[in-house]
Amino acid sequence: MNHVIVVGADGSDAATAAVEWAAGDAARAGARLRVVHAVDRTPYEIAASATPDQGDVIMLSAQSVLSDAEAVARKRQTGIDVDCEPLQGAAAAVLRSQTGDSAEVVIGAGGLEDHHACEPALGYAFEQAMLRASTLRALYAWQPPAHAHIPESAHDLDEIHATQCRSAAVILRGRRQRYPQVPVIEDVRRAHPVDALVRASAQVDLVVVGSQGRGAIGTVMLGPVTLGVLHGARSSVAVVRP
Repeated sequence: MNHVIVVGADGSDAATAAVEWAAGDAARAGARLRVVHAVDRTPYEIAASATPDQGDVIMLSAQSVLSDAEAVARKRQTGIDVDCEPLQGAAAAVLRSQTGDSAEVVIGAGGLEDHHACEPALGYAFEQAMLRASTLRALYAWQPPAHAHIPESAHDLDEIHATQCRSAAVILRGRRQRYPQVPVIEDVRRAHPVDALVRASAQVDLVVVGSQGRGAIGTVMLGPVTLGVLHGARSSVAVVRP
């Protein structure tokens, strides 16, 4: 048996739970725990034109996520062997690359796509729309799972899109009730969130995004989606932290 257990970390509650689970398995199996964090620059159009400072921020954010994850693992299971590594690439590709020399790969469910993380930004957006007597365009971007691109796949992208539309409506329901005076356009797009937000920015007065900064230096950390929007937006951008 290969005595390495790999776990993906992105700073979310779901990933933290995965780290705790993986630490327990590592302790029981006497295995080494490898914590990896995917540093995916390409979808955000940062790699080609990023300044050195932007690159530093991305890596500082990655190191902060890994440091927090290592602390969680060691607190959960003292004495286990833990190493942490930021790896370049999309999360799915990074995790697949670890399957060859590991006994187990552990991931959380949902990660940073958890809609609760966007609540502060959503509240700010509704408040601004009310104060400005403006219409709020609530943009909900989603990407199909990899298997949906396989020709023989039975997955119906139209049905997936309909499900995402229902999810967006549920997320907005409470705010709509609280701010009945705010006209809302529910805009559900099959696109990368950075692409969708940058395109929308050309026709709006203000783009509101959340920030996933975490850890001891979280106050200066911006997530890759936020950085991508700041880099490409054609309007003012408000970054709202929890």
